[in-house]
Amino acid sequence: AVRRNGRSDIIGYVQVIAIEPIHRSASLGILIGRVEDRRRGYGREAMELAVDFCWKHLNLTRLSLSVHDDNASAIALYEQLGFVTEGVQRQAQFIAGRWIDLRLMEAARENRILIGRGGEWRHRQTGFLEELHGVDFVDKDDARRVLLALFKQVAHAARADADKHF
Repeated sequence: AVRRNGRSDIIGYVQVIAIEPIHRSASLGILIGRVEDRRRGYGREAMELAVDFCWKHLNLTRLSLSVHDDNASAIALYEQLGFVTEGVQRQAQFIAGRWIDLRLMEAARENRILIGRGGEWRHRQTGFLEELHGVDFVDKDDARRVLLALFKQVAHAARADADKHF
């Protein structure tokens, strides 16, 4: 349920549905009911919390949603949250005497490294934590190169260790 701070009345909802634990995916839905409650940040905050919950607590790697193709503000919000358009279902719903197209969007949590200040990095899938000394910022291309180099080192060490035991 979506509520204003300090109030008990429900102004909308956000839902995580169709959770697929094997595929680590789910669909999201949101509704802020009354027009006067929209465009005040309630939907943004609810979606940010829902997406964060899905990534951090449900350990999902893919989220999907559908939105009316003419809802530009919602589409802009979803894009800011990392969703991209997968396609459009033409004339998918008949509402108020007209056909509405539905935009299908998805967000995928990349199983790549996160690089933060001070050069600390953590692989999202394994949680492996390492420190890169003297690195304050690494862009995505640099991150890929660093990760590839580190995984090559880990693979080489694992092969050497396996050769000792077999």
